[in-house]
Formats: sequence, structure tokens, C-alpha cells
Amino acid sequence: MVGGDGLQDSIRAAKGNGLVAVVGFLEGQTANLDLMDVIWHETQIQGIAVGRLRSFHDLVKFLDEHTIHPVVDSVYAFEDALAAYGKLSDGAFGKVVLSIP
Repeated sequence: MVGGDGLQDSIRAAKGNGLVAVVGFLEGQTANLDLMDVIWHETQIQGIAVGRLRSFHDLVKFLDEHTIHPVVDSVYAFEDALAAYGKLSDGAFGKVVLSIP
């Protein structure tokens, strides 16, 4: 979610040759951008179109009515985040969850 300085902050936070996906706006639909950060970090910026808010509400209602829940493979304490990432790289069946106190 970008807008205002959010896009610039995301580019600076991305790893080298990383991808910043723009899926929505917090502070308007424009942003001032220092292109040197894009070049220096070799960042890709990808716009992603999503559905209407009404469609999202319809989806949430459907999930509630049909008691559909995600498959959780494992849950890790926040302090064990590195182990959780290891689980992801080994291949997980379902979601790997970090529990934040």
C-alpha cells in the first residue's frame, strides 16, 4: 500500500533486485520518487489490480457462511521466525504462521 512517501520507503526497504508490488493507496495515487534509489537497489515496481471492495466483502461473507478456513501447516513464535522461513523453504503444506504476542 503506497502513496505519499510510502513507495520511496518500500524501495529503500527492498533487498537488492527486489520487487515492490503496488496494490493500493494510503495517501493518494501519486508519489514523488527518487529514481536513484530504484537504480541503486535495482528494484522492480509492479502494479497489481485487485477487485472492488464490494467483491471483497462478498468473499468474506461467503467464507463466513461456509466456514472455510485456511490450512495451517505450523505455528512459530515470533522469536523463531528464522525457523519458520526454513520451513517455508523446505516446503510447507498450508500456511506457516508467526505468532506475535
